[in-house]
Amino acid sequence: MLPRYLDNKITKEILKKAKLGEKEKLTHLYSWWNTSEKDLVDFGTGVAMYFHSLKVLIVIFLIAGMVNIPNLIYFSSQEYSLGQYEIKKLLRGSAICNNQIWSPCPFCTEKQWDFYPKTYDRYAKSENGLSFIKVNECKINVQNGLVHYASVIFIIMSFLIMGRYHRRKEVALDESRQTATDYSIEVENPPIDSYEPEGELKIIM
Repeated sequence: MLPRYLDNKITKEILKKAKLGEKEKLTHLYSWWNTSEKDLVDFGTGVAMYFHSLKVLIVIFLIAGMVNIPNLIYFSSQEYSLGQYEIKKLLRGSAICNNQIWSPCPFCTEKQWDFYPKTYDRYAKSENGLSFIKVNECKINVQNGLVHYASVIFIIMSFLIMGRYHRRKEVALDESRQTATDYSIEVENPPIDSYEPEGELKIIM
């Protein structure tokens, strides 16, 4: 029941989807590695564009991740949050700060922490009624902000370019296969008294 394509070792052309029930010796399963978007047009242009978008997004976010490598190194260092020793390994390198201290805050009240989500665990009172709040000791410098800005701008520009490129790619994929719509004619202003679908069509030059 899995989709298969006709053997094209001789023709070397775009893969053509095999019909259900086709002899197994004459067909092959689609490869997840070397199947192009043009080979998937038989499933519909939308399916081909979906897998093409996946490949483009993988490249975009891979480059964005590489741009953020300096921040990953800094956030996981001793300088930022004592090496993030209390954080799960998969989260190390993120901006999570576990270097926190209780700091006096005379003008803070409990109501200031009564919002969604409630954060009572960051507010406390001493025996003599002095208010304390938990603050982060982690420092973020200008370089970290510039790296974030660069990655965000890159992603935004990439999405704008990808949108324009996808429109061209969609047209190219649609034209790579001949379908019934390529041979259809749409009459936008038929005569009012035309009722017969088999009637004569006159083309006025």
